[in-house]
Amino acid sequence: MAFPLRAKDGLAFSLKAFVQKSYQKYDEANEKFVKSPTWSEGMSPVYLFGLKDGQQIELSRATLSQCLVSAFDYGKGLLECNFVVKTNGKAGKEVRYFINQTKAEYPQNPAGQPVPQSEVSEEQVPF
Repeated sequence: MAFPLRAKDGLAFSLKAFVQKSYQKYDEANEKFVKSPTWSEGMSPVYLFGLKDGQQIELSRATLSQCLVSAFDYGKGLLECNFVVKTNGKAGKEVRYFINQTKAEYPQNPAGQPVPQSEVSEEQVPF
């Protein structure tokens, strides 16, 4: 069962696996999002992910990008992180989401410092 991200302000979640891609657009007349498994003009992609707690969540391309950048900034993979959702408090077309890693995920080194990488010798490089 998928639940819309917009209904879960303050939601903490951990992604488990990608499920499917679909498309959506906002229907001005009915003031709601219309979804389709196939693309048509004016539609944007949304990505359905399974969560570690068994639920499912849909993420827009922009929201998924926020998650990826947050994970990569700290040298982690997308499925290794825990995230929390905040919104601007609006609904429908005006809602905006802010996705951040939970505080327990932040590295111990000061901000702006590179995450240490394992050393690789020239002999280990395959080319």
